[in-house]
Amino acid sequence: MKTTRMFLAFGFLFSTHQLFALPFGGMGNVSASMGGAGVALKNSAWGLYYNPALLGTGKKARFAYSFGAKIRENNLLSLGNVDVKNLQSLPDSVAGLFGTAGKNIKAASAIRGASLVGANLTGADVLVAANGGNLSLPGGVFGDVIQKLLGTKNGQTPTTADLTKFLDGIAGTVANNGAAAGAAGVGGGGTLDDAIKKFQQAFKDNPQKVLDETKGKLLKANAEAGNNPLLGSIIANFNGKNIEKVADLLKEATNDNGKDLDVSKVLATLGGVTVSRSGNASLDKAIKDINLIQKTLRHNNFSLSTQNGLVFQSRPNEDVGGFGVGIFVSGFASGSANFDKNHDRIIVDAGGKYIDLGISGNGITLSSTDQNAYNNNSIFSSSASHHVSVAGLLLGEIPVGYGHSFSVGIGELSVGMTLKYIYGMGYKVSRTGGFNELAKVSFSSKPVVSQNFGIDVGALYSLKGFSIGVVAKNVNNPRMRISETQNIYLNPQVRAGVSYEWGIMTLAFDADLLPNNTLSYAAPKTQMIGGGAMFDLKFVDLRFGAMQDLKNLSNEGLILTGGINLFGFLDIAVQSNMHLTQVRGYSLPSYFSVKVGGTFSW
Repeated sequence: MKTTRMFLAFGFLFSTHQLFALPFGGMGNVSASMGGAGVALKNSAWGLYYNPALLGTGKKARFAYSFGAKIRENNLLSLGNVDVKNLQSLPDSVAGLFGTAGKNIKAASAIRGASLVGANLTGADVLVAANGGNLSLPGGVFGDVIQKLLGTKNGQTPTTADLTKFLDGIAGTVANNGAAAGAAGVGGGGTLDDAIKKFQQAFKDNPQKVLDETKGKLLKANAEAGNNPLLGSIIANFNGKNIEKVADLLKEATNDNGKDLDVSKVLATLGGVTVSRSGNASLDKAIKDINLIQKTLRHNNFSLSTQNGLVFQSRPNEDVGGFGVGIFVSGFASGSANFDKNHDRIIVDAGGKYIDLGISGNGITLSSTDQNAYNNNSIFSSSASHHVSVAGLLLGEIPVGYGHSFSVGIGELSVGMTLKYIYGMGYKVSRTGGFNELAKVSFSSKPVVSQNFGIDVGALYSLKGFSIGVVAKNVNNPRMRISETQNIYLNPQVRAGVSYEWGIMTLAFDADLLPNNTLSYAAPKTQMIGGGAMFDLKFVDLRFGAMQDLKNLSNEGLILTGGINLFGFLDIAVQSNMHLTQVRGYSLPSYFSVKVGGTFSW
């Protein structure tokens, strides 16, 4: 199975299940750079989109154009960064630390095959397993560590006396509360059997002290043996249960006639191990990837949209009002991965050995499991019912709007309406199954074409420099087709806004009064609020603001906006949040939008 390729393909799929509407969106550069505010913004050429009542309030004729795109991503594209081969090799790396090389060491005397402290043993306990009068030292890194632990040099054979000295040292230090071994009749001298009994008693009296002393010596020995980061991380995370099981593991190694221990036996005997970040690139990458997969299982989303337009609005006449006409071309694609809730564990098949990878604080846990657990619970299982689908909608609109203002004694009231022809092309494909099935998604189907009309209505009240407005878009609930068997309804959207003009400065704020539906299955609702300021200088306009989605389920956070207009014909607007996501090794904002356009007025 080409797992890496499937991860990459899977990470770039757009999915959706139920399609009800589109978000309010944003057309034009001015509002985009002012936190999305436009419903009550008189000094803008995009009243045709935001509020047709604005067509009756301006004092100039305007022509504007805008082209741009927006991307929102949460975890899904980041799956392309996962190094699956590295994850699959991690269990074997753990097993390799404990592989036996059949090193038989002559003992000074026969040793009875007994545990040092019952089931509670240290890493040195491997040396007390009886094997025909000889002691077997495991091969690999752990064997080198044990040599350092017993104070023997490379190439020299550890003896029973070395083991006796080590055990006496642990027991003596614990019994004397940290003092050197040998005091109070505890420590040097005696046989190995005596040392074993002292060690047993020390563990019984103060198990935490024995654990700390043993871990400290093992870490020191690992450093002297080359400081293997993986083994060092495992030792640093040892608890009493692991110390207990290390002895059993090493007893098996010494009684197995020099055969290597496979990864499942290592993890089953130890009861699982915990690995933390250590500065080792491969290990740290594995921990990072497992955390990423876990986050993706909990929540993910991806959406891409583009909204482009040309607008013209006439200079309003007190008796006739103002008119506007435009061409809008918008594209929307949004998606997420819907994982099977019964297959949400990261269990990997490492050459027929099944390893469960989980999260433990800042590290990961590796524990042994079986094929049955893999088939029934792993996200990689072929029996999983994950769902992905690709959905997109391209809309072409020709809106014609009218607005009229009239005095109401105190202030001015404006009303307006837009009638728009809508041409749509919808596209959707989907597939359900395991990763092998998901990789077979076919994109051979053709887009479905549909047509309809939409109606927007709006109102605006102004008093001196203050304005407050409200707009309802798509009040007729136009229906479009997304596939041969599924429709999408452009449900009504209601938004309110306020603005205040003072000299060269304009302040504006908008808020969606109701949540709007989206194409996304994982993020089905959006409700935006935002505002900003504009400084209209002679040859330059400067704008900035902020906005936020109140219904966003991820940590998208506050979105900052800004823009600049030079001499009217060149306008740039940018929106970006401060939360970064990793895509193909690059750190990028999880929300980013850019628009290029211009405005002419006379």
